[in-house]
Amino acid sequence: MYIQKFAAMLSVARTRLGKKQKEIAAEMGFSCTSITAWESQIRLPGADKIPAISRCYKIEESILLEAFRLANEEKSGIGSRGNVRGENGKPKAGQVCFPGEIGNAHVSGILNKKLSFYDK
Repeated sequence: MYIQKFAAMLSVARTRLGKKQKEIAAEMGFSCTSITAWESQIRLPGADKIPAISRCYKIEESILLEAFRLANEEKSGIGSRGNVRGENGKPKAGQVCFPGEIGNAHVSGILNKKLSFYDK
């Protein structure tokens, strides 16, 4: 659900900007294949790319980052009570953790309202 919403968010934002994937790719310095993969639910971008994506797609960074976090958790099979940190307090392999994480139940309710703008 969140991976789909993340992809739709990007696709809808790009379309509303009147840009093609090729144009977005050129602006960001990424391949068109990457943009297609993000917008088609094939893969998520790296967390380090979120600020650039936010600027290029004109999506508020905090909303995009939260959508990315939830999509990443979904992809990794982390549930609403899942813990992405190991016993040593460091992120488990392949996981992205964000400072000040709050429970998904609260976040998903807020995010669903904000993301409904991007639903097709």
